[in-house]
Amino acid sequence: MEPDDGVTQVYRDMILWADIVLLATPIRWGEASALYYKMAERLNTVQNQITIHDKILVKNKVASFIITGGQDNIQQVAGQMMCFFTDLGFTFPPSSFLGWSRGWTAEDMDKNVLQFKKSEYIIKASRDLADNSVEVLRQIKQLDMSHYGAPKPHKQDSLSSGIDNPGMNL
Repeated sequence: MEPDDGVTQVYRDMILWADIVLLATPIRWGEASALYYKMAERLNTVQNQITIHDKILVKNKVASFIITGGQDNIQQVAGQMMCFFTDLGFTFPPSSFLGWSRGWTAEDMDKNVLQFKKSEYIIKASRDLADNSVEVLRQIKQLDMSHYGAPKPHKQDSLSSGIDNPGMNL
């Protein structure tokens, strides 16, 4: 953990404060950005609360995504992000991501940004994404999540949990 990297505040806001998380990332070499993965690595502590302490921190929260880039691969990036965020406990609205790509030949970011800003699709899709997220949040806030469990292995489920191995880190 790096206390001055700004991710601690993101973590607090996302897990403790926000009801809806709308995350954006560019595509870099077919994947989400390095900054996204840095955040995801830090959020691993949220998933660890489930496996180590049987404590689910994320309940009744919605996540949606905006994925942009000069190359294709939007659906793969969205799928990875959805898998990770559902593992943390987030819920998704229908059509939970907005994608923008002009393909491999569009490595001209100045034109890409200009077209993005002027796109009627982006304006409408952004509104739909936000509206869908709010509607799903209204619905899940009515659910009593106290009896929900996480189908994850816990530390005590490990076949090696009782094995003492003092030389393991030599």
